[in-house]
Amino acid sequence: MRIPSSSSSSSLLFCFLALLLAVATADNKNHDPVVGVGGGLALLPNLAANIPVCAYGCINDLTNVTINAETCLRYNKENECLCSDDVNHYMEVLGCVQRNCTLEESIETARGAWKACSSKPQRSKRHFLIPPLSIEVLAAICVFLRLWSRWRTQGSRFEVDDYVMIVVVMLYFVFMGVGIGAAMIAFGVDVWTVRSDVLGKAFKLFYISESFYITILALTKISILVFYLRIFPNKTFRLITYAVIFWVCLSSFIFVFCQIFQCLPVNHIWELGWVKGGQFGPGHPFFCLDINTLTYTIAAFSIAQDIFILLMPLPLLVKLNVSKRSKAGIIFMFSLGIFVLITSVIRLWAIYSFGDSVNPTWDYSDTIIWTGLEVAVSIIVTSLPAIRVLFSR
Repeated sequence: MRIPSSSSSSSLLFCFLALLLAVATADNKNHDPVVGVGGGLALLPNLAANIPVCAYGCINDLTNVTINAETCLRYNKENECLCSDDVNHYMEVLGCVQRNCTLEESIETARGAWKACSSKPQRSKRHFLIPPLSIEVLAAICVFLRLWSRWRTQGSRFEVDDYVMIVVVMLYFVFMGVGIGAAMIAFGVDVWTVRSDVLGKAFKLFYISESFYITILALTKISILVFYLRIFPNKTFRLITYAVIFWVCLSSFIFVFCQIFQCLPVNHIWELGWVKGGQFGPGHPFFCLDINTLTYTIAAFSIAQDIFILLMPLPLLVKLNVSKRSKAGIIFMFSLGIFVLITSVIRLWAIYSFGDSVNPTWDYSDTIIWTGLEVAVSIIVTSLPAIRVLFSR
């Protein structure tokens, strides 16, 4: 698993490591087995009161410990010693807790460490919601402006690509509602500040939004390709366009299927599917696809399709028998898809911790923001040519 990206988040979870390490040192020194809150935990009663019993056993799994609990307590340097940033020991304790504790108990252990270190929880709700939401609302407005433009300029009728965008905007409203709901109840904060039942609801909403994300992006691509079919009569180009439509439809269907059944049983996707390794705690066996591989594959296909669709009409546009100024304007309008490509690439960077995080409600914040922005920008760019006609009349 990857360490959380935020330094304060890392320090907070490293605090959990150090708390257990301090106990382990004292325990090894006295050679007492850990029973209940005896052994090393007796030196740290506040910690013992705030972590579940399943985490006590992890103390015995640690070796080569360098933190001396008794020294820390004797010289009143408990926080300095306990809240250290030892990555290797952190990973060792994390693996032990995941093997011996349930998801809820593991979060409770991290919460106990958070309380012991008196750390301030991370929050970014305002920055997390307001800027992306403004772009997402703009995307919905752009679709309505597009449809209004078509209705006024084409004799009160729509083309096939317009009907595709009507489906897109309907799905988009659901996508926005689900995404905002998940963000409001759990994301943008540290996972150990969220109740377990709320966490499950948030990840269920997150899971639902993934299928809408793939479907909406596919439909915006199809809308552009159908638009190509309407304005370019070249036979070879049309055959290529039909082939790309098939490529987009087939790949999107496969990815939606893989996304829906990424874990078996399916309920583990929102209960603990973000945990890598096949199980979290005793009695919770399940099978999951490699979430990172699936996510990167979906993103790579989407970017490849964006590039191909962006480049497809350029040879025909260059050959247009119009003035250079008009040709430059037309090429510019068709090249706006590069903004979709940019947001897709940024999102690819943002999903680096997807499926590997131990603090997903915080670490997935950037992923959620850029996922929403990628969809919004795709809708805006797809609608701009029609909006341009509306305002140029």
